[in-house]
Amino acid sequence: MCKTLASVIKPLSVALPAVLLVLPSLYWVCRDQSVWSWDQSVYGELSVQLHYQLLHEPWQWPRGLLTVLPTKGPGIIWLGQWFVPLGRAVGSVDAALHLSVWLTQLITLVLVFRIGRELGGNGARLVPLAGCVFVGSAPLFVAMSHQYLVEAAQTTAVAWIYWIALRGLHWSLPQLLTKICAAGAAAMLMKQTSPLYCLLPGLMAVAELFPPRHYGTSLPRRVLAWQHAGLAAALGLLALTAAWYGKNLALVYRHSYLSAVGEGAVHWGSRAPLPTKAQFWLSAATTVCPRLY
Repeated sequence: MCKTLASVIKPLSVALPAVLLVLPSLYWVCRDQSVWSWDQSVYGELSVQLHYQLLHEPWQWPRGLLTVLPTKGPGIIWLGQWFVPLGRAVGSVDAALHLSVWLTQLITLVLVFRIGRELGGNGARLVPLAGCVFVGSAPLFVAMSHQYLVEAAQTTAVAWIYWIALRGLHWSLPQLLTKICAAGAAAMLMKQTSPLYCLLPGLMAVAELFPPRHYGTSLPRRVLAWQHAGLAAALGLLALTAAWYGKNLALVYRHSYLSAVGEGAVHWGSRAPLPTKAQFWLSAATTVCPRLY
């Protein structure tokens, strides 16, 4: 009885801080009546179109997955299509799509809590809570919960990869490989800039595949079957991600170039050598946070 109760209380103790921190965002999602603009409207429209295609033209749906939004990672659209049916339950397709963002933020905070607990050890109970509060109360994190944009889900994927790098040696080989494939595919589907944030922990996670493991072979057949099924699904997602990039790589590269250093970048700044830009941002940082210098 005590073991059963502990198995229930422990997951709740991890999820409760995250739930409390994102409850205000859930209230905002239910109350929001604003009209979407720019990228949000494009993502929303394509999510609905992809869901409609799945229902009414299922033979065209696989092709739709590979051709939707060929200039950016389609992860938010692939994920959002499954939330479209919730629009009837909540009274708004927009709110239903926002729930996908809200869910990714909840998962992010759970991962941050678990990372903090892993780094702080069992005796440091305030470390995971402080990390969870720090991330969950950040203005940009809260602001992203109000936008149907990819950054919230990208943050989830990056946090997932960091968690894998920390815990990889505690899992069996199929479990670790499943998580690496799924998290890597999710990160690249959300945004092509993801390697900038998770390349190093990703390499650490991959390195954990090679140490010999002396456990896992004695697991029940049912557990092994589920692990192998999960691995097959993760490999399928990775293959689908590779297929999307293989089909759209030229357009993705062109869009990334224009956004970073091309004509599109001028909308957000100005052309200048890297040292000049570094000097500007350092000056801005010292102005905003003088106590740090």
